[in-house]
Amino acid sequence: MKILAVDDRAENLLAIESVLGTAEYEIVKARSGADALRFLLRDECALILMDVQMPHMDGIETAKLVRANERTRAIPIVFVTAMSDEERYVARGYDAGAIDYLLKPVDPDVLRAKVAAFVELHRAKQEIVRQAALLAEQEKRERQRALAQLELKNLRRERAAQERYRRLVEGITHAIVWTADPATLACTFVSPAAEKLTGHPVDRWTSGPDHWLTLLPDSARARLLDAIRGLAPGAEGVSIEHELVCADGRMLRFETEVRLVPSEEEGRLEVRGFSVDVTVARLAEETLEFLDRAGAGLAESLDLATTADVAARIGVPFLAAAAVVHVDAVDALPAILAVAHRDPSRDGLLRDLVRDAPLARPREDGRPEVLDDARPLLSAQAAASAEALLGPGPIRVVSVALRGRDRVVGALQFLAVPHLDARALRLAEELGRRAAQAIDHALVYRAAQHAVSVRDEFISIASHELRTPLTPLHLQMKALQRAVSALQGSPRREALLDRLGTCARQVDRMTRLVANLLDVTRLHAGRLEVEREPFELGELVADLAGRFRDELTRSGRLLELQLEPAVHGRWDRLKLDQVLTNLVSNAVRYGGQGPVSVTLRREHDDAVLVVADSGIGIAPDDVALVFDRYHKGTNSRAHGGLGLGLYITRRIVEAHGGTIGVESRLGEGSVFTVRLPLDGAR
Repeated sequence: MKILAVDDRAENLLAIESVLGTAEYEIVKARSGADALRFLLRDECALILMDVQMPHMDGIETAKLVRANERTRAIPIVFVTAMSDEERYVARGYDAGAIDYLLKPVDPDVLRAKVAAFVELHRAKQEIVRQAALLAEQEKRERQRALAQLELKNLRRERAAQERYRRLVEGITHAIVWTADPATLACTFVSPAAEKLTGHPVDRWTSGPDHWLTLLPDSARARLLDAIRGLAPGAEGVSIEHELVCADGRMLRFETEVRLVPSEEEGRLEVRGFSVDVTVARLAEETLEFLDRAGAGLAESLDLATTADVAARIGVPFLAAAAVVHVDAVDALPAILAVAHRDPSRDGLLRDLVRDAPLARPREDGRPEVLDDARPLLSAQAAASAEALLGPGPIRVVSVALRGRDRVVGALQFLAVPHLDARALRLAEELGRRAAQAIDHALVYRAAQHAVSVRDEFISIASHELRTPLTPLHLQMKALQRAVSALQGSPRREALLDRLGTCARQVDRMTRLVANLLDVTRLHAGRLEVEREPFELGELVADLAGRFRDELTRSGRLLELQLEPAVHGRWDRLKLDQVLTNLVSNAVRYGGQGPVSVTLRREHDDAVLVVADSGIGIAPDDVALVFDRYHKGTNSRAHGGLGLGLYITRRIVEAHGGTIGVESRLGEGSVFTVRLPLDGAR
């Protein structure tokens, strides 16, 4: 331990050195306060033994300077003086920073004891400082170890996150994750799915600036570049749908979302893209839309030839370059051949080709049958024509039998199918099923048309044949009525006239029924002809009233007429006579015992004819159906009839450009209103 002894007299320094001169202490001697301060500037000591009275700078001044220095103020100072009996010196010594003092002459034992005590205190202080330094070092090491562990933990977490991200990226098989430099557009990263989906190796994507953009068609490239250029940092991403050319030439559809985000390198930005393969989804959507259009097209017509043409056209060019439909001959109906080429102007050439070189029929269970190349089945001339029509190379044919409800009605064949996979086969099978249904319906419709035609022809012939005996029978009944009327005074005259009247009415009814059947046949065949001529409608109404007045008079009923004069127009006299006859006869039949009224008036450019009765009326549910063919109301079934009179009446009125309506309530009668344009057409 270094002990600084400060005294201007050498003998005093020598005395201190002789007392303390052991291996335990190193005595540093200073002859003045200045020498002591110079030593303390460059070194330190455990204790200062300071003489109070020294020239130039005494011990008290020196002690104050020692205490003023931050580095030396803690060194204990013991004054050595011969003036301790003066209190003012003692007080000044303590004020200067002394912690003790010794009186000269110094007692060696006291000096050694005090020095030993202060040195021990210095050692304890040094030990405390050392322990504090060790503790600080330990804390520093612990802190460094904790920081290292935290950094290691963060590193492991980051590596785990990177590994999870890598596995996540590698596990995404339906999408491509990529990044690019926004300035150069060079692809800086692409996930392994890029090679699996497109067939292009990863280095093809990252080989150079914007080289990966060459994998996109021109239109898709332009849209993607516009989207990237419009990005802003931190803004919402932009999503676009585009195509991408695969290594094998296939075209895939992707939905790509791009964003501009901070890069891992501080201060830089990068474009991050997520491209999802939506090819299958878009194909499914397009297939559904295609099938909807196909179904709508096949349902547009029930004509067999038209349906066959549509069935051939629906799969071209969506599924194949050309298609052929064969419809077998059924029930004396000729077979039908329909063709469709992707270029409609070449349909004729395709028809000649398949007519001269028909392909084998497909299996009958409706499942597609595939022929990889049809050229070996063709003659040299037919093969040359096929190449000109369908292009060079193998001609793949997919055939589907058109199976109806209980039989195969034909075949649907797709020629030059470019991409054959499970989806294409399912689509061909579905098209065949829908086409078969449509053609089968058309066949049923044609058979129904033929049956209706046979029925109408029969009814027409039967009507003519029935009218042949009715005409002379009617004449004979009139002759008998005249002959019986001439028998004056015969007791049976009235009874015979009554019976002959009944027979005549039945003959008239039979004549109207036959006429209605004939008219229905003409209406169904579209042969209802209207022969217009000018006449006054009131005359026709009055003539008709005369025919029904006798019948109503015999039953005690009235026929009331209200006719506006001079209602002239151009109409078919016979057809309007039939309309009036049907309406008045219905009023007579269903009018009960009340009167029947017929009113004729002019309203603007129309002639309005109203026939009313006060009979049983029409049920509310039957009012809307009263003019339908073969309809008989609930209240009219007991009166017989075919339900054709009002149907024919409506059609005749409409053929004149007019309208007919009815108002009725049960038990209150019915009112039929006919409006006819005066010029005969509207």
